[in-house]
Amino acid sequence: MNAPERIAHNGEDRGSKRNVSRLETSSRLLIIVPAYNEAATIRRVVRALRAMRRGCDVLVVNDGSDDRTGELARAAGARVLDLACNLGVGGAMQAGYQYARQEGYDVAVQFDGDGQHRASQIEAILEPVRRLKCVSGRSRPIDVPEGITGTWR
Repeated sequence: MNAPERIAHNGEDRGSKRNVSRLETSSRLLIIVPAYNEAATIRRVVRALRAMRRGCDVLVVNDGSDDRTGELARAAGARVLDLACNLGVGGAMQAGYQYARQEGYDVAVQFDGDGQHRASQIEAILEPVRRLKCVSGRSRPIDVPEGITGTWR
């Protein structure tokens, strides 16, 4: 069992201290970009990711697009997994996570292909992962009425 499989849902390490340092210093990071007909933005997204986080791999999961999404992602330097039909974001992400596991990545981060996420935020996302915690979030804050404390979900 490798280090990511030893991480419990509550963020506690079920493995040894040796595995903690392996994950903290790992360079096996995969950024998974599910994309359906994102030809207008995918080049810019891939280039921003590659410029911001050198040493990581970018995988665009081309979710049955009928435009040039896959071709443009490859030209920008991404690895591309072309799905035969549109599975939706859930199916595309499952395919991306399966790829990450099969290829031996230690950490995988989801990043939207439409340009709504900022590549500069990846380091902030990875910080809790370095401390062996799971990170899950939304791209936008929840609208909360004034006077009520809100959280990200």
